[in-house]
Amino acid sequence: MAIIQVLLSFLLPLGLVYAEEHSRVLKVLSPVVICYVLGVLIGNIGWFGGIEQEWIDYGLAESLAEVSVALSIPLLLFSTEIMNWIQYAGKMVLSFSLMGVAVVVSAVSIAYGFGDSIGHYPNVAGMAVGVYLGGTPNLSALQVALGEDGAVFGAMQTSDLVVSALYLVFLMTIAQRVIGKILPRFSSGNVRELHIETNWNFFSLSLWGRIKAVLLSVGAGALVLGLSIGLCEIGGVLFALHNPMSWVILTLSALSLGASLIPQVRQLAGAYETGEFLLLVFCFSLGLMVNIDELVASMGSMMLYMGAVVSMSVSIHLFLAWLFRVDVDTFLISSTAGIFGPPFIGPMAKVLGNRRVLGPGITTGLIGLAVGNFMGVLVARLFF
Repeated sequence: MAIIQVLLSFLLPLGLVYAEEHSRVLKVLSPVVICYVLGVLIGNIGWFGGIEQEWIDYGLAESLAEVSVALSIPLLLFSTEIMNWIQYAGKMVLSFSLMGVAVVVSAVSIAYGFGDSIGHYPNVAGMAVGVYLGGTPNLSALQVALGEDGAVFGAMQTSDLVVSALYLVFLMTIAQRVIGKILPRFSSGNVRELHIETNWNFFSLSLWGRIKAVLLSVGAGALVLGLSIGLCEIGGVLFALHNPMSWVILTLSALSLGASLIPQVRQLAGAYETGEFLLLVFCFSLGLMVNIDELVASMGSMMLYMGAVVSMSVSIHLFLAWLFRVDVDTFLISSTAGIFGPPFIGPMAKVLGNRRVLGPGITTGLIGLAVGNFMGVLVARLFF
């Protein structure tokens, strides 16, 4: 049965990746959510109708989840252009920093109000900070780092999908006109056009080219992961560190950003795509371990919490942007980078009709992937 479980954990996400390339429906829906939901369904009703859920090896599912999410972090962060982001982004840096303040204030203050009705609320607040500073990869990493229950992760993921979808509709339709009545118009002096080196040409490679790219990327990621674990093992002996997984995630994020300064690492074709695939493996494996009754029971309060965090953080971010004279396009791109991540920067820049914010916006979203991990752990450990 373990072989079947492993095959499902990799082949089902692989099938979704292939289907997403050829399906407009899957381009709209989130493969992350689909993988998680399929994992929950298979874990709770069995497979082929004849095998009870006892066929699942929960220890194996947990190991697959931890390894896949840990390995995904360096692969997602290798593309980060730190120096260009600092040098060229201008007010984008300021706007994203203001958003970070808004998200932390909102997630923490509202978590106190909800208390344990949303689960262990310090962890929930930390995970909310992570997901709204960098997206789903942060939520996945922090679920492991903070040791939170899979049902809570599922409730947050599903609630975020609904809440974010509503905000995305606003962004893609009337946001520029509405926010433009409050913030000044974009000036080309705010953000200089920047060419970003990405590895998003992965799907133009041949089959052998893709296999080679994946192997190189995974090898580099495994090397950084192994180094991070080794450093944390030494730190645990020397400094008696508590919660070693939190330290591994933080060390891994820092070393991955450091590795991104090496051009050969930053330009690894397929690294980002492989990291996204590993997140699908994580979500499916995590879903296998979830009790569906616990998941449904936690949805109500979590939906209200996530909605309140997004509403309050966007409002505070808007006020601070007005105070610091951030223009409307920069505000909207930085908000998109935090709440949705790099993949949505291109469509948002197209809606705005402004290509100059594309490069800094993509890089800001990648920076958010790393910052979200750090801030999520800090919020969960220091603010409560």
